[in-house]
Amino acid sequence: MRGPPGDVRILHVDDEPDFAEMTATFLERSDAQFTVETASSAADGLDRLTDTAFDCVVSDYDMPGRNGIEFLETVREEHPDLPFVLHTGKGSEEVASDAISAGVTDYLQKEGGTDQYTVLANRVRNAVEGYRSRQALAERQAELERKDRAMDAAPVGITIAGPSGDDNPLGYVNDRFTEVTGYSEKEALGSNCRFLQGERTSPEQVARMREAIDDEEPVTVELRNYRKDGTEFWNRVSIAPVPGNGSEVTNYVGFQQDVTEERERQEQLETVEEYRRDVYRITADIGMTPEEKIQRLVALGCEFLDLENGHIVEVDRGTAHHEVHFAAGSDLVEAGTVSDLSETFCRLTIEADDILAIANAPEDGYADDPAYETWRISCYVGAKLVVDDELFGTLCFADRDGNAALTGPEKAVVDLMARWISHALERKRARRERERVFDRMTDGVFALDSEWHLQYANDRGRDLLGTMLAEPKAREELAGTQIWDAIPGIEGTRFHEECREAMRTQQQVSFQSYYEPLDRWFDVRAYPDEAGLSVYFRDVTEERQRESRIEAHKRILQEIYDAIADTDHSFESRVDRLIGIGQRVTGTEYGSLSRVHGDEYTFEVVRAPEGTIQAGDVVDLHATHCERAIRTEETLVLSDIAAEAPELVEKTGNAEWDVSCYVGTPVTLAGEVYGTFCVYDTEPRREPFSEWEVAIVDIIGKWIGYELTRERTATRLREQNDRLERFASIVSHDLRNPLRVADGRLELARERHDSEHLDAIDRALSRMDGLIDDLLTVAREGERVREPEPVALGDLVETCWQNVATAEAELVVECDRTVQSDASRLQQVFENLIRNAIEHGGDDVTIAVGELDDGFYVEDDGARIPDADREDVFEAGYSTSAEGTGFGLAIVKRVVEAHGWSIRVSDSPERETRFEITGVEFTDE
Repeated sequence: MRGPPGDVRILHVDDEPDFAEMTATFLERSDAQFTVETASSAADGLDRLTDTAFDCVVSDYDMPGRNGIEFLETVREEHPDLPFVLHTGKGSEEVASDAISAGVTDYLQKEGGTDQYTVLANRVRNAVEGYRSRQALAERQAELERKDRAMDAAPVGITIAGPSGDDNPLGYVNDRFTEVTGYSEKEALGSNCRFLQGERTSPEQVARMREAIDDEEPVTVELRNYRKDGTEFWNRVSIAPVPGNGSEVTNYVGFQQDVTEERERQEQLETVEEYRRDVYRITADIGMTPEEKIQRLVALGCEFLDLENGHIVEVDRGTAHHEVHFAAGSDLVEAGTVSDLSETFCRLTIEADDILAIANAPEDGYADDPAYETWRISCYVGAKLVVDDELFGTLCFADRDGNAALTGPEKAVVDLMARWISHALERKRARRERERVFDRMTDGVFALDSEWHLQYANDRGRDLLGTMLAEPKAREELAGTQIWDAIPGIEGTRFHEECREAMRTQQQVSFQSYYEPLDRWFDVRAYPDEAGLSVYFRDVTEERQRESRIEAHKRILQEIYDAIADTDHSFESRVDRLIGIGQRVTGTEYGSLSRVHGDEYTFEVVRAPEGTIQAGDVVDLHATHCERAIRTEETLVLSDIAAEAPELVEKTGNAEWDVSCYVGTPVTLAGEVYGTFCVYDTEPRREPFSEWEVAIVDIIGKWIGYELTRERTATRLREQNDRLERFASIVSHDLRNPLRVADGRLELARERHDSEHLDAIDRALSRMDGLIDDLLTVAREGERVREPEPVALGDLVETCWQNVATAEAELVVECDRTVQSDASRLQQVFENLIRNAIEHGGDDVTIAVGELDDGFYVEDDGARIPDADREDVFEAGYSTSAEGTGFGLAIVKRVVEAHGWSIRVSDSPERETRFEITGVEFTDE
């Protein structure tokens, strides 16, 4: 390919390379969009066409093997429409005729001069533009055909109307439209869709559609329309404007969907749902007795099913009797009626697995049934009633006339009624027991009607409400009390607002509310329905106080942490902040950190009233209360010294400072008592120091001990490092200088003598130089890594392998993880482990580097390290090789530990010896 890629790719086929090259150059020069590739034969050109997509082919005629016409004919077999320009030096009418017959796009004879390339470029451009235009047109036509087929196959009616005139006449309707409406395409086209409107068509929805069309906005409505045969159907109509190339609307597309069945189902479901809500309203009405609820539900069932009678039957299977307890509607079946079970449809109901529904007894095969013969009941619906997991009887609805079959949603409502009636019967049976259970509850429970009158309260609820009333009432007189009027100060409280909001939204609420007259907090849960509100409440005052204490404790601990973590300030400054926290928590005015030297007690950091004690004061240890804490090495807590430890009152310090309460804890350093941290005051405590207050003093004291230990350790480490650095300097300077002199003398000796002893001296000096290098590394590698960076283990291992003399050894890298480390120091680890493996395993050893869950390993198939030596191998100077310095693995261990990792020797499952480095965090996870 020549030049940068363009929009038009041209394949130029010519057996004269120079001419092909020149033609390509001129074509690309003539149009920046041209990119030309060349081929020297028809066969080469066909190969190019197989591998690459081209927009045009330019071909010579007279070529060896296959001429331009034959090439064209072959191209047309796979690319019938690809532009093909025959550019030939052999022009004749016969060639032109053959080319046209073969489907050439254009024919151009080669001439002298460069103008011919301009002409060729124009011919190519015109050919490509024509080809692309035809392709676009064909694709557009195919797209339109696909859309037309899709619209005809759409499951909804589709119409397209014009925008002009008042009528917006239809210009297109699909097959589904004619199926839904009954109007043929011929009848619909040219007319406005209003021919679907009729007597019950909503004028409001029609107006909405007209307004949306006038505003050129989309709209969706549902309205009654009429088919050609006059039948009514519900039509969901969606209309949207279709803009042209500009912003002007050219058409309106409409979608018509017959939703009659959906609307009928929805209306039926809405009716069912309304009755379902009625069931819930009745059953949730705490103002009604269970008997009243049952009566209401039976009457509601008659209305819902449009049957004349409803009743509840208790069945005694032992006597086979059928007794009616509740009845509603007509006198077909009345309360108190006792019948033989065999003469009723109830016997079939209790045997059925589901609700029994008989739409028309004579037609459904029950003409000879005793129930029909006795009662002349044609339509019957019955459901079992189960109370306390035992059959109680049946809920029945009946009519002398037949009725439509029971639908699924209707069955669901009857089932719901049966379940709620069963529940109500259970409530009737268990009401007294339930009230006794409520009375045993520690939580208060009471129920209000929709006008906020008290309907029920358990013992705890009555007791609490009795204490809150402005005018005390006997417990039995509380029923009917309007709580907002009777309880002073309750309006405007959160309890008042939340309860009203629960009733307004009919949503359960849970909250905590403070009632000031009783100085108590209550956890409240309120459950509303349209009949009223059920309220459960629990006194959580102690819980709130405990939570408040916990939050306060968290804040104090955070303050302590902030003070401890503030390394920008000195140790003394942080201790001063901690003393202040201890004073605030314990309510004391004095606080100090003191140090003990023998019998001397030195105040190191002090917070105290001005003119009393201050940092630097030294007193006799025996004069202080801290002496006991130091001697016992335990925290000393005295809330009232005179009452709890009168022997301490006479201490010299106590007489001078008038200490009346005290909390002090020993501060230990390296297992020995350093001094004390204590807080104290001149007034005795009214209440004893709490465990929390003592714990704060202990925490502060322990941190002080830890920090003193850390500082001492840090000081010792700095001193040790200073000594190591001085040692390294001595080794580097004082030992290397004599070695350099010896090296020089050895070189002079080699010039005069040729002795094997000189080679031995050379080896000894090299070994000494290696020992010095390793000593320096051991001395300096203990410093912790400060600025780690991401290091790819695989790449680093490969680099180390190149830096070590590996002879015939083989490396296997099975780890491609990335770690945070000091790359140069980690390189020392791998190089030393590789050298160690080759030294002890031989020149043909295989070394593998692999991944562990929390690190990596280096293993080899050389000599196994005995179990007894596995700890010793990391000691400086340890080596089993005459050539080794014994420092390699010591350096490895120091570098590993400087990274905060660990290293150990273990057995390899596949090889002999494995070094495992763990505690590593990978950064590529």
